[in-house]
Amino acid sequence: MKIVLKRILIENFKSISHQQISLAPITVLIGPNRSGKSSILQALGVLKGFVENAKRPIDALFDLYSVNLGSYKDVVYKHNDELLMKIGVDIGNEDVDLNFSFQLGSQSSTSISWKKPFKVEAESLITLPWSPKPEEASFKYDDEDLTFVWNGLDAAVKPEPKPELSELINIHKKEIQNMHILLSNRGFMRPIYQRKKAQLPITLSVTEDEIASLLEDADFETRVQAWTQDVFGVRVEAKTVPPNVSLISRLRYFAPNIVNEGFGLNQATYMFSVLAAAKEGSLIGIEEPEISLHPRAQSKLASVFLDVAETMNKCILITTHSEHLLIALLTLIANGRLAPDRLAIWSMERKGYTSKATQLEINEKGQVEGGITDFFEHELSASIEYIKALAKVK
Repeated sequence: MKIVLKRILIENFKSISHQQISLAPITVLIGPNRSGKSSILQALGVLKGFVENAKRPIDALFDLYSVNLGSYKDVVYKHNDELLMKIGVDIGNEDVDLNFSFQLGSQSSTSISWKKPFKVEAESLITLPWSPKPEEASFKYDDEDLTFVWNGLDAAVKPEPKPELSELINIHKKEIQNMHILLSNRGFMRPIYQRKKAQLPITLSVTEDEIASLLEDADFETRVQAWTQDVFGVRVEAKTVPPNVSLISRLRYFAPNIVNEGFGLNQATYMFSVLAAAKEGSLIGIEEPEISLHPRAQSKLASVFLDVAETMNKCILITTHSEHLLIALLTLIANGRLAPDRLAIWSMERKGYTSKATQLEINEKGQVEGGITDFFEHELSASIEYIKALAKVK
């Protein structure tokens, strides 16, 4: 069974005082504007950026490349820079269980806690920019006494461990690096791109050239073409003119460049390229996948996400305001194509300065226990008002 991110833990980040989000293969965050949905994705971006390059000042960690959140005081809960900010993840499967987290503020630190297949905990006080300060802890693995060496980011074992343990000991870094965050300002803005290696980078900063070049891989291109054909009725493909590459939408009589297509197809192709190229077991966080999409296309996204989660064994975390997408996902459960425990819906709300998320229960019929508060009511209310207005017309 593939090792995956299982839970997100956030403290004192923007409007989030304390929150845990348990993840399913498809996890959906819903709620009004300003309820904190985007903050969950941004917190994961900060975590990924820290693991990628911790040798930076604390304020630099909030530069997510696609958006700069500002300084520590700008981002910390209630702008109280005396508070400590914490971001962490639980990682594992049936045989592996660990937590990695880092804390920022006046007393910055990192910690790792293993529960399976061995038990050991280590914490390291750090200063930023980070520099290694090894800590040691004793543990047993297969009845062998070993020493766990933790420098705040990387782990090692003394004496030389068995090969399977060597591969496992830094799985926290691998899983976080393989996480990809797509915020709303995504898309292809140029007609021609410089060819890069057809491989999705594990860095937080990914260029349009690198995403466009992914479609030069035949397998990635075939997958993306199937999705664009299903959702939009057109195939997007890479057209190579060395040393450059362009993306075109293949129609019957002509092939326009993707920058001359509607932005819905544009941003969706960018999103589909990342979904196709991300490694098995990785988490892809997407802010509002329905941007600029017709309601019919929004509904069809559900089948794409089903393919990614169930066929390709990847995990998806999305924020959305789309009732069409949400109903389509619940319909997959009602039709027996998706098990209820493979979809998690978290409803977020904000009271005053503080955001909270509550997980909604889904039964085997695709019904949400208690309904979905403040999601479908507005459309129903608007329809009633329209009917009343028509009744007054003579």
